Amino acid sequence: MKDLIENLVSAFSTAFGSTFKSYNFGPVRIPGQSSMPMLTVSPVQTDITNSGTVKDNNLYTVRVVVEDNLKQYFDNVSGEGDTIDALAQLVTWVEDRNADNSVKDATVIGVIRNNLTASGATLYNDNITVDYEDYLVEAEFPKIKATITFVAEVRSTR
Repeated sequence: MKDLIENLVSAFSTAFGSTFKSYNFGPVRIPGQSSMPMLTVSPVQTDITNSGTVKDNNLYTVRVVVEDNLKQYFDNVSGEGDTIDALAQLVTWVEDRNADNSVKDATVIGVIRNNLTASGATLYNDNITVDYEDYLVEAEFPKIKATITFVAEVRSTR
């Protein structure tokens, strides 16, 4: 699991460069305003099942969170920008599409699909879930986030 998370953090950093101000292994409980937008990759769960071929089937549940401060989308001078603008940007980062409706490589989902490796083994995933939300933190500006959860699978020798 550790290899998988480290590889994904590195792949996100390479793919997005300065788009995000911080890339983290594990959740950031109290993110600073200056670290937004940020991306975190966290382990959620590992399931190991044994097969009759002396191999383990490893299922890794991983959570990627993209978080941003809504303040940058509100222009106090001209009154332009709102939560819809922020959601549109978040969707673009997470799952922007090509003309044929396939996910672009330079998105969070594209990076996940193209970079699932751990200890030299390629992992496969079937289900990716994305949840979007805006929320308030007391005494702070509103924030918006996308939570991407997926299960990666690899077989290994016991």
